[in-house]
Amino acid sequence: MISFLFTYHSYAKPFSTSKIPAPIFFIALYFTSRRYRKPEEEEDQTKQQKADINNNNNKLAGSADSISAAKPQLDPATIRHRLPKLALIALSYALYIPAEAGYLFYSATIWQYLEIELSAPQAALMMSLLTGCYTAGRLLATFIALKVKPDITLAAHYLLIAASLTLLFFGRTNLTVVYVGHAALGFGYSAMNAAFYSLTEEHLKLTEKVCSLYSFTGAGVALVMPLVLGQTLDHFPKVIWLLEGVLVGGSLALFVLVRFWILVDSRRRR
Repeated sequence: MISFLFTYHSYAKPFSTSKIPAPIFFIALYFTSRRYRKPEEEEDQTKQQKADINNNNNKLAGSADSISAAKPQLDPATIRHRLPKLALIALSYALYIPAEAGYLFYSATIWQYLEIELSAPQAALMMSLLTGCYTAGRLLATFIALKVKPDITLAAHYLLIAASLTLLFFGRTNLTVVYVGHAALGFGYSAMNAAFYSLTEEHLKLTEKVCSLYSFTGAGVALVMPLVLGQTLDHFPKVIWLLEGVLVGGSLALFVLVRFWILVDSRRRR
């Protein structure tokens, strides 16, 4: 099957080989390396530092001048249905990552094959707007995250991504719309990655194993994008919207499902 994919179209080779080595390297690293463990002296020092920080936080929380009480730490053992919820979020994340990465990596080439047939300088300007707004959005998201919960951040950015992709699809023959749509799409993509981790920490407790699960599933599903795009790039470039719609739509559906589940469980605890 893989040999058929590689020989069927020339674009499959460079698109796929650029993505395959990374997950193979991390899988090999997982089985061949030993997990780092801190020396006992460092562990004792770290525990003492944590204890001092907790004591200071308790003093601040109990003082009359404190604005609000310290937020209680989540205990994974007390969270209802934690593992299936984590699995749903991991799957949602795994569907979203190839949608973002695939568009960022390959859209400049794809837009040169669409009806508008962008020139190389136009495609470069388009990508500059996309990545520039993507970077600026991450900076803004740093401050927004101090006031807005990750649930709201994810919902808002899902809507912005959907609106941007819709605008680009129906305005794909208008150069101005293409530029504006990619600027908006860059802002839409910007906060999603971090918001998934913040959502997990907020409701399900983020751990090292959960971070590894997210990274592995996201990188694994991302292999689909270069294989599909490599086969269809020149004769069916609109496949990018099909892939984006399926991946982003599936990710959004899973996010809504797990968020509703979390809401139902939180109300039952009350």
